[in-house]
Amino acid sequence: DRGGRLNADAYPPWAGLLAVAMLVTILYSAWGTRREIPHLPKAAPGNGEPMVRRLLRELGSAFQNLSFRWLFGGVLIVYIMVGVDSALNLYMYEFFWELSGNEILIVALMSPVGLMAGSGLTQALHRRFDKKSPLVAGTAGWAIFQIFPVVLRLAGWFPDNGTTALLVGLGAFKFLQGFVVMQALVTFGSMMADVADEHELESGRRQEGIFFGAVAFSGKAATGMGNMLAGIALDLISWPRGEAVRTAADVAPDTLVSLGMVYGPIVSGFAAVSVWCYTHYRLDRGQHRRVLEQLAEIRAGADRTNAGSATP
Repeated sequence: DRGGRLNADAYPPWAGLLAVAMLVTILYSAWGTRREIPHLPKAAPGNGEPMVRRLLRELGSAFQNLSFRWLFGGVLIVYIMVGVDSALNLYMYEFFWELSGNEILIVALMSPVGLMAGSGLTQALHRRFDKKSPLVAGTAGWAIFQIFPVVLRLAGWFPDNGTTALLVGLGAFKFLQGFVVMQALVTFGSMMADVADEHELESGRRQEGIFFGAVAFSGKAATGMGNMLAGIALDLISWPRGEAVRTAADVAPDTLVSLGMVYGPIVSGFAAVSVWCYTHYRLDRGQHRRVLEQLAEIRAGADRTNAGSATP
């Protein structure tokens, strides 16, 4: 049951399968949304400026937006935490919680189930609160539910390994973690669109691609950095190496405690920095409404001008 996860030869074909699946998914998404292209805002025509120079100039323009800078800083911290979490998950499941393959599958599936369940709440929260509140609450909630199981285990208040109660407890925390973080995921994208509106009003240019592209590219880099930091953390806690390391009995108890501390309180503690960044976001509901009204006036004026110039 544990052999496949500890078989190094199994990982290259698994990575290849995932790469193909991701490629197919991306192509299918692009093909399925092509009908939306005619309805997208038209980009301003180029002026012959080299592509790299134009990209750097537009990035610089985007980072002049204060709201974007705080959102960008906060989400980079989140991506680093996600990178560390994904790299250490197998170690936690295999050695800290000592779960079987089927148990890992059950626990891991509870997070996407929580995400889907949480998606029904986001719209109601946006109607009742400014978007900053669900973003902050979702980010903080992810960290809290990351910490709780580890802290409860180290305090001796969590079910023992190998019990049904442990499986239920871990599954419940993963479900709740997915449920609350969904509020942050959806809200962040919505806030980025609001920032694009604000930037258009200030600069006269519509640049969703720059904003979302900068976040997506930097997020990949930050997640990779998180994976690297996880490896450094394993070295710092003297995690044993070699094929002989197959169960928790092959790891010193103090090292297992250190693993739990890194995975739970230490990594999740960085969420406080992310939340601090998000609290500086100032584009509230009223401001965004005024931005949309001014944009509507500007666009209506442009349409009238174009219509007048087209009249013979």
